[in-house]
Amino acid sequence: MRKVFKIASYDFKRIMLNPITIIFLVVVLALCFIVGLAYKIPATPQYSTQITADATVDFFTAFDKTEIDDSKSKLDALLKQTLNYIDLNSNSKDKDTLNDIKKNFETLQSATEGAKATQFTGTAPVTYNEILYYTNNLKTFVEEFEQKKDFETNLIINKKDFEQLKELSKYFSGAIENKTNANKILEEFYNSKDNFTKIFETINKVEIWNVAEEEINTLKETYYNTALLKTEKIYQKMVEINSNATAGNSEDLEEMKSLATNYKLTCESAKYGVIYEFRLVLENHYGKVNNIQGYDEIYKEETRVALTKINHFLQDESIYYTQYQSALNFNIASYKVSSFDYTYFMLSIVGFLTILFGIFLAYKFFGLDRKHGKIDILISQNATFNQVFAGQFLAIFYCTSFCIASFTLINFIWGALMYSFLPGTMIAVFNLDTIYFISPFVFLLIKMLGIQLQVVFYSTITIFIMNLSRKFELNLAIALLLFAVATICNIFLNNIFVYCLLPFIHSDLTSFLGGGIMQAGFLQTPLYASGNFFISLAYYSVVVISLYTFTKQLFKKN
Repeated sequence: MRKVFKIASYDFKRIMLNPITIIFLVVVLALCFIVGLAYKIPATPQYSTQITADATVDFFTAFDKTEIDDSKSKLDALLKQTLNYIDLNSNSKDKDTLNDIKKNFETLQSATEGAKATQFTGTAPVTYNEILYYTNNLKTFVEEFEQKKDFETNLIINKKDFEQLKELSKYFSGAIENKTNANKILEEFYNSKDNFTKIFETINKVEIWNVAEEEINTLKETYYNTALLKTEKIYQKMVEINSNATAGNSEDLEEMKSLATNYKLTCESAKYGVIYEFRLVLENHYGKVNNIQGYDEIYKEETRVALTKINHFLQDESIYYTQYQSALNFNIASYKVSSFDYTYFMLSIVGFLTILFGIFLAYKFFGLDRKHGKIDILISQNATFNQVFAGQFLAIFYCTSFCIASFTLINFIWGALMYSFLPGTMIAVFNLDTIYFISPFVFLLIKMLGIQLQVVFYSTITIFIMNLSRKFELNLAIALLLFAVATICNIFLNNIFVYCLLPFIHSDLTSFLGGGIMQAGFLQTPLYASGNFFISLAYYSVVVISLYTFTKQLFKKN
């Protein structure tokens, strides 16, 4: 092992103490400082109730007594919407309307057949006003239903079927335009009598969406009742502060604003919690929810994570929301940029460059050194193939770790001069079922480790490619192309199941633990959505160790 460390130390010195390398690192560091000065990471907009006041008592009075936006009465009404979504399941109003429309058109169809028997010359079975009434009912239903969004109706209509119903409505409405004679209208209907069959077939396809009573009760308890208790607790605290408020005390005012914001956040959490639960049920039962009229596409992984965050917030017994990042992804809490955020941001850029540096070092140690005979010199000095291979691989680890650690430290110090330190803890998503707390500093270490794992992965691949032929420049180009393809896939194709089986995505530990720049991140690929972090990390380790072992044997053979 001593020779391995000696080889690694020697290669580290000749690379990192090289004047060209030092100049390059200084230039990169200077660019980091310039970016830090020129680009200020924007803080997220402060999320708060839309109530303004200069005094605590005035603020509470406005919140408690008025009908302005985000007042207590308006937010309570928002919370009541949660019950409306739940009670929608027992509402059959739209279905009754549709059944009436079906009966109306059965009457029209029968009247059309009756009028045909008299060659449309006798007394019409229905009057003009009746025809107008029937067709207008269909037109009104279509127009109103088209405006309805998620869970504003319990009817399930396929978008294609709804488009057909819409076209049929246009036909029947158009058929009576500029006509007042009922027989003439019925004759027009008879000439296109297939439309009656189409409208009946379309209406018969419509389903009523109901959720089991047991699940409904669970949703009421989990979201509405929990939120109701939390808002009562918040309101009691607001009453207490209002009673003890002193004139000119800005701390009382800020605390009152924070409580009002939490009141609003609690009401919205309940509402969106029920919506997200229903979306998942709907998707599981009917397939792609975006095929249903009035619904947009959803992403199950994002929805489950949102529910995890919402439940975490509602179940938290504290009445203040003081966490570092928002527990909810449909609204953003007040967020102040810190020195950690600056460091995360810079580390993402430096990390990208460090991976490229690792690829270059693999080319340097296992390509150019072979080409120039330096490896032969090391072997001639009583070093085995395995020792040389391990030593030069370790040198890559030394050099890249030094870069990551140095840049992280310097950028953190620089960030501390421009931004404040981050107090408390931050929220990060571990998987789709659990939320956990992690300190910003530990998260920074995790991000560093994640970058180093990527360096190891791409360096190992590059070393393998370098041993495939002696066209080392071509091998370097292939390694860089592979990295480029992996990066593009990571950005645009991470929702494809086949892609998640490719090992290069597994090298980002930061993504596993909930990392990203200034936000709680999570990997969305199906493997991680239904898998486990440790399984993913084991998969990465097996791939890297296997590739390392195979490449070492190939290196020895060459």
